[in-house]
Amino acid sequence: SGSQLATEILSLRQDPVRHCVLLTSPQTVSDQFVHVRPLLAICDSSCRSGKSSGSPPYGTVGIFSLKTGKEVIKEYSFTQEVSSLSSNSRIVLVALQTEIHGLDAES
Repeated sequence: SGSQLATEILSLRQDPVRHCVLLTSPQTVSDQFVHVRPLLAICDSSCRSGKSSGSPPYGTVGIFSLKTGKEVIKEYSFTQEVSSLSSNSRIVLVALQTEIHGLDAES
């Protein structure tokens, strides 16, 4: 009954967000996050878990579960600001000013 269209995907109170990308789901059985997908990668001006106090503003990428709502699945901290985020079903690329990091999309 009713439409299959989403009216709200995610509602979070965030600090200013610089980058946000929906992560493509891998099509393998070894995916550690299959139970919490779909996932969203967000780079905002703060750190979610508090473990990354050495990171500059916009130097942390948090992976959020859209299935569970506000749960932070994983957090990556960098010593430089994140310049861009992109992903496919195998890798999440995090570009910094002088480096590019490839993160396994399944772990």
